[in-house]
Amino acid sequence: MPTKKVVGTSSITPQTGQEGRSGRLPYDAVNLLIAAVEKAGPDRGKVMEALRAYHAGEWEGVTGKYLFDQRLNNISSPSMTRVEGGRLVYWLPPN
Repeated sequence: MPTKKVVGTSSITPQTGQEGRSGRLPYDAVNLLIAAVEKAGPDRGKVMEALRAYHAGEWEGVTGKYLFDQRLNNISSPSMTRVEGGRLVYWLPPN
């Protein structure tokens, strides 16, 4: 699992020039792939094996914890955010 995290993984939206948070999910996806390549090396088959190994546990990225099924589908609970005081705050709906 990658230990490096980008603080405030934000991006600037070209249309508005405003700061956004759209880069978090792709950032997590790329870090998951990097972790698999670092574990397996440059062999595609071994990289797929390393990715499939994540279905046995969880992987944590900047957006939270991910759980995968045997086909590598993300089966984690969705995360929601809301704006409080001009900042995005993670929000879990009541059970």
